[in-house]
Amino acid sequence: MSHENSFVSPPNSLANWRYFLSYKSKRSHTLMAWCGVFIFPVFTLLDYLVLDDWELFLIVRLAGALAIVLILVANERFNFSSEFIAHFSCHVVFISLMWMLSWLKTPDQFFIYALNASTAYIASSIFLLWQPRHSIIIVSTTLASLSLCCFLFSPLSFSDIASHGLLVLMTIIVMTQLYVHYRYTVTFRDFVRQLELNHAYEELKLKNFEINQRNFEVLQQKEKLEELNALKDRLFMIISHDFRSPLHSLKGLIVLLNDSDLISPDEFKMLLKGLKHNVDQTYDLLENLLIWSKSQMKGFYVRQEDIDARELVSQNSALLQSVAEKKSINIINNIEEGVMVRGDMDMIRLVLRNLISNALKFTEKSGTVTVRSAVVGKSVTISVSDTGIGMDARQKNHAFVHGLSKNGTHEEKGTGLGLMICKEFVEKNNGKIWVESEKGKGSTFTFSLPAAEHSNVKINASQASSR
Repeated sequence: MSHENSFVSPPNSLANWRYFLSYKSKRSHTLMAWCGVFIFPVFTLLDYLVLDDWELFLIVRLAGALAIVLILVANERFNFSSEFIAHFSCHVVFISLMWMLSWLKTPDQFFIYALNASTAYIASSIFLLWQPRHSIIIVSTTLASLSLCCFLFSPLSFSDIASHGLLVLMTIIVMTQLYVHYRYTVTFRDFVRQLELNHAYEELKLKNFEINQRNFEVLQQKEKLEELNALKDRLFMIISHDFRSPLHSLKGLIVLLNDSDLISPDEFKMLLKGLKHNVDQTYDLLENLLIWSKSQMKGFYVRQEDIDARELVSQNSALLQSVAEKKSINIINNIEEGVMVRGDMDMIRLVLRNLISNALKFTEKSGTVTVRSAVVGKSVTISVSDTGIGMDARQKNHAFVHGLSKNGTHEEKGTGLGLMICKEFVEKNNGKIWVESEKGKGSTFTFSLPAAEHSNVKINASQASSR
């Protein structure tokens, strides 16, 4: 055991080595036993040529072969270990050979059969991967049986035995013992090195996986940073462009107010109306920027609550009524009573305000903006439809991309942030948003939200079937 431990390098290598020995010897030991069954009796030809009473030796050889066959047959039921089968078959052969050596009558016959026994010993050590201690057991049994049989049965003197075969047999035994030790040591070292290589290979695979995973994460971070940089550039452009115009107008008005003698009351009212429009636009831009920036900060949470959809649409319609009246646009709230959705109140309020404001922006005079709802399973869809100018395929595909902005029907300016914020806020509330539009025929922006558990809305037949 100390010999085995001296070569153990990786953890659990000793247990793995024992499993390897068991696996490697399972077939070879059984195969060696079957070879003994067929080859051992074949040496009867040698008995026939050398000995007069060869029949006795044939009986011994057949008896040994029969014993090996019986143990191999019993193995099918009892499932002996491969080492036990190898030990049993080798002991049967070697003890039989030692008995035969003790019955030989001349020194020449003893020499021939000593070579026969040496050949069997060499074959067993070559074909079987013996552990050193097992080989020592075979050697000890062989020498003990030879000594006992020669003492009891041999007609030869000790000097004849020593000079005509024992020296050869002992030399072969010592040489094969050294070979067994060398073979076992080399095989064990190769096994440990292979185990170390396998361990290093597994570690390399793990490192490669970790590197690939980190590369993937770096790539994702890079794409996210590129997107944020593009958004940052767009935000700076919006701030530098859209803040400058109303502030420039305010600055000009202040200059004129310093010279109040040059401005009539009617001119002042006209200038004040234009300034209010610019300030309102700047306020909307600033509010969108602040809300979006807040949503990007860590620690920003979605506060879920039950929301009355019809009431929220009514509030936003009232806030935008003055804009609608300037263009004689009628805002129709067709949300059913009792439609309740689940989401963050501030987010959903901003989504509705942006969508209704957008619809007013791109609708001509005397148009209509209609807000509807539908219950589909456990979700509620809210759509904002207008009779405005609509969008072509390219504009529709890029509707929710940040930075896309165009002037309204009365040259109303936009920030390019509204729809992007709508998409982000709807998704944060476990919903989806999409658009249907045709050039010259208006647009319909629809978003879905989870329905509140205590919604009182009645589901019509078509909606119920969709469940």
